[in-house]
Amino acid sequence: MDFEHIQATVCRRIKDVRLAKGMTQEDFEIETDGITARKIRSIESGAETNIELKTLLKFCKLAGVHPQQLFDFDLPWADALKKSAAE
Repeated sequence: MDFEHIQATVCRRIKDVRLAKGMTQEDFEIETDGITARKIRSIESGAETNIELKTLLKFCKLAGVHPQQLFDFDLPWADALKKSAAE
């Protein structure tokens, strides 16, 4: 799993979370500090994969989820980290 794959996974998670919450892309424009529907479409389609932390946090706030939900998947280097921590 390379960085591009991880980015694409996070983008898919954003769409999955939004749909699971029954939200539209336009729902994120409600707050004055929200995210534009255009930005959400761009992220979900994979056109924009280098997402700012601020944007991710805004999404999580508006969707009512913890950021961990977007990153809850195995990383290729996780096993190496576990092994080094055990030593």
